[in-house]
Amino acid sequence: MNRFLTLVRRDLADYRGALVWTPVVVAVIVFALALVASMAGRFDPGFNLDKLAAASESGQVHRDPETGRITVQDEDGSRVTVDPGPDGNVTVTDETGSVAVDLQSDIQLRDDVTLTFDGVHTPEEIKAVRTAGALGPSVGALLPLGIASVVVLFVFLGSLYDERKDRSILFWKSMPAGDHATVLSRALTIGVLGLGIALLAGFALHIGLNLITFTILAQHGFGWFGLDTVGLMLEAWGLMAFAALIYLLWVAPVYSWLLFASAASPKAPIILGLVPFALVPLAALVVGVYNEWLLEPVARLTGQPMAEAFGMMDFEREFGPDRLDFGPIHQALAHSLTQPGLWIGLLVAAGLLYATAEVRRRKAL
Repeated sequence: MNRFLTLVRRDLADYRGALVWTPVVVAVIVFALALVASMAGRFDPGFNLDKLAAASESGQVHRDPETGRITVQDEDGSRVTVDPGPDGNVTVTDETGSVAVDLQSDIQLRDDVTLTFDGVHTPEEIKAVRTAGALGPSVGALLPLGIASVVVLFVFLGSLYDERKDRSILFWKSMPAGDHATVLSRALTIGVLGLGIALLAGFALHIGLNLITFTILAQHGFGWFGLDTVGLMLEAWGLMAFAALIYLLWVAPVYSWLLFASAASPKAPIILGLVPFALVPLAALVVGVYNEWLLEPVARLTGQPMAEAFGMMDFEREFGPDRLDFGPIHQALAHSLTQPGLWIGLLVAAGLLYATAEVRRRKAL
């Protein structure tokens, strides 16, 4: 066991730049860009009179400098007035005293309605904004993992080829470590640890982005970090980790094939490793024997089996402003474990790893 851990540490040291520093640098860059954007931009929840007065360059929006009343003239000639009231209240009416405003599109008039913006956030609104503030940055936090999922493909392709190219394989073969242990350590280090480190970098980035987000939200009455925020972040991290584990299981045969190509290719392992993924389906399409199974490696790399599991969910029914449950997502991901294709792929991966070790044993240079 100690010997195998030594192999893992050696591999991690050999590929520290690609597996460790790449996701860290990506996370730092994303955080820096978000920080600059937060300082240069402006967040205005609710109804902003200054923005409304400056919104039109065509002269259809006018503001009375004495009363603060804003007059908006629509394309059909109808007029709408926006009056600031006490305590920050804002009332929008038309000439007859009844108007509704669709803030997402053009002004729409409707009878017997007066829309008032009181500047006060209800508990439901605060909860919805805080939830979005806690979970929204998790999308950006996935960027280091996405970049790492591409980087590991090329690390796999070069891992066993480079040691033959620079003849370092002669030194490693003199060490008391078998070919099967070496191949297995490469697979675990590059695949599992590589994506795991990127996932941790994503978690750190998520914390940083949330610090920026809630610093802005706190300035507008939505509060700062709290136990509710931490709980949502932990739930999101658990989901991300579980999804990454499921992805690794699905993509295992592809990673194993790349290792095999790295060990077997006399030159340019990328040709044997990646080119067939595109050329074989294209050739089959030309000769008229195309089958969807030919795109299986690409589908696994892009997470299509997991996406198909999500297709069974009714997001509108299971998620809403008053309910947020990660359970259905976990269940959808877990359901993919019941698909025969996953277990067949794991058997193929095991066979390819064994074949890779045998090729490395017989092919020192």
